[in-house]
Amino acid sequence: MDSISLTVGTSGLVVLAAQTLKLTQQYLHGVKHASKAANTLAAELQLLHDTLCRLNEFLRSDGAKSQSFDEDSVLVSIIDRLRYEYVGQKAAIGFVHFDYQDQRSQSPENVIARLLRQVASQHPVLPPSLLELYVKFGKQNPRPQVEDLELTLLDVCQNVDQIFIAIDALDECDERTSRKRFLRFLATLQQNPSIRLFVTSRPYPKDIQKAFDSAPQITVEASDADLRKYLRRRIEDSSSADIVDEGFKQHLVETIAKGAQKMFLLPALQVQSIVSEPTAGDMEDALETMPYDLHQAFNQTLARIQRQPDGRRRLGMNNLLWISHAQGPLTVAELSEAMAVKSGNTSLDPRHLPLQNVMVECCMGLVTVDQESSSMRLVHFALQEFFRDQREEFFPREKTKLRRVALTTYLFLNDFVLGCCEDEAAIERLMKDFPLLRYASTNWGRHVQFSHCNRIYGLPLKLLYSPPCRALSLQIQHFSQRYRAESWEPDKVNSHNAFHSACNFGLQTAVCNILDSGDIDIDGATNIGTTALNWAASAGHVVLVKLLMSRGVDPMKANWYGTALHWAAEAG
Repeated sequence: MDSISLTVGTSGLVVLAAQTLKLTQQYLHGVKHASKAANTLAAELQLLHDTLCRLNEFLRSDGAKSQSFDEDSVLVSIIDRLRYEYVGQKAAIGFVHFDYQDQRSQSPENVIARLLRQVASQHPVLPPSLLELYVKFGKQNPRPQVEDLELTLLDVCQNVDQIFIAIDALDECDERTSRKRFLRFLATLQQNPSIRLFVTSRPYPKDIQKAFDSAPQITVEASDADLRKYLRRRIEDSSSADIVDEGFKQHLVETIAKGAQKMFLLPALQVQSIVSEPTAGDMEDALETMPYDLHQAFNQTLARIQRQPDGRRRLGMNNLLWISHAQGPLTVAELSEAMAVKSGNTSLDPRHLPLQNVMVECCMGLVTVDQESSSMRLVHFALQEFFRDQREEFFPREKTKLRRVALTTYLFLNDFVLGCCEDEAAIERLMKDFPLLRYASTNWGRHVQFSHCNRIYGLPLKLLYSPPCRALSLQIQHFSQRYRAESWEPDKVNSHNAFHSACNFGLQTAVCNILDSGDIDIDGATNIGTTALNWAASAGHVVLVKLLMSRGVDPMKANWYGTALHWAAEAG
């Protein structure tokens, strides 16, 4: 269910639909020969009323609330305070938390749609501009563009006396694809005197500095008292607590806190490194040589990971490899299965599934687990940037190949080679039994694309030309992304060929090989009319689109959604 549909479920529109439906039914009851159009209108009103009732119930459910606010954010106390102070008043609150591991779901369209839903759901009645947007972009029409969403949100804000919008971790908004557009929209919001913005970000991104140069700023730093409490607790909770006397504990806390630079991350890595030493003497030596720079601390921690016994070293480094290169958040269960994939195996041995606490321990403080989502992530965005800059040193290309091979090996497990599932229940059972299936199906082609390999060979090529495994992968991809049922039904996914899949994932070498073979209808479509050009355009593969055009593809071929131009516009 998309953000715009959710917003329509306000109580005011439910009541309006119910009243209109009642009057229409009363009128038709008194007219013996009502026209077919009038009867159709009554049926549509009934459907609208039923749908709005379900939407209204969802908007007020705990599920909807959890999608609006991130309960783990440092800003949650500010949101709660605003809710308390402005209860009963004509005010609205919107909140967005950016996450560097979830860029694909945080496009400007999605973020602004989320704010629109939050603000509109706090109105007592449905704003007319929102209803117009919903009517214009119904189920059979393309989703609204970012300009439509921006204008509607600005109009909705006109009907509220006071609006508070909190943007958390703006520096984690993708600078290459999204941040410039979103900053422009924030500048527009700032011109509305009824809107109050609160933005958190690390200080050094220049575009963010420029955007808020004239705004009041507060430096958020760790207090010395909080740092000391945190460090003492870390020492007391460690396995070395019994060998650390009070005098050394106090010396350790004071020394680390003194060089903490008003941050928690550096002291956390320092104390983790020190308390992991086996004796009090080794701890004293580690304290004397501990790094006072964040990058030095990262390097030292990685060196400690690599000095572990071979099995734990391999698990720790592979865990960091997967998390830092992932195309989105990975849960503990997904990572555990990824670690258990062995080359050449056709089944997963549950004895090879590492436990959560072992995976965390092997990474020595560089990863953390989000208890709400069960996702395992790097301890801070600064570590992601460190890995990006030092990728060849710690994760050379030969090692990154392991992810590509692991994903394609996984998709050839015996449980998957029979092809796609017959119905929704079977899909859900399979995804429950095999947690990594969603990620592998959605991203195997992206890992091949980003592996910097100038040819496709081995298992990826075999998967591309294996109809059963390819069809199941596409079915799981479309189902997990909440596509319409006709997109993941067996006959639909089985009508996709290797050419369609290669264009979808941007596998340029494979596309060229298929075209050069001459054994392909370049305009061939699936049984719902989707062509290879549609797939390439929707995924933003500009080079492939140009290649297909140069080979004489028909750009006007369309399915129910439209031509390749419509697909490209939808994808932005």
